[in-house]
Amino acid sequence: AVQRVGGAMGAHARLVAPVLLRCCTTERPPALRAGALVTLAEVVAAAGLGFHPWAAELAELCAAALTVDSDVEVRRAAAHALGVMTNALGAELLEITGVPAMKRAYRALTHARECTADELVARHAACALGELEAVCMGFLFPRSAR
Repeated sequence: AVQRVGGAMGAHARLVAPVLLRCCTTERPPALRAGALVTLAEVVAAAGLGFHPWAAELAELCAAALTVDSDVEVRRAAAHALGVMTNALGAELLEITGVPAMKRAYRALTHARECTADELVARHAACALGELEAVCMGFLFPRSAR
């Protein structure tokens, strides 16, 4: 459904995002948490900058899930969501989420890539790290300065 709404999702993100973020709390069943994270990733991709009020919270939730969640599906979804969010928000990511949140996400992704036994978590983490590193390089070395 999110993909069908497309660019109009920005206007509706304020209704959808808070509900999905509440579904990501540890009190919820793992399948619900994983599904909500994947759907949030789709909302970010569709809404782009319209998602910015919740981007920092999503980054924190994903970093926490990668670090402490015991469910592999939730960790897969968290790594995937970070990659999609980074790709969707691009250069604005650091400004919108804040550097501390992205540092935590970077550390969680690095740990997931290096230390997980699940190959899919490691692949999603590696892809998300690639997206994040590209954003950081663009921030440090803007095209006009290259």
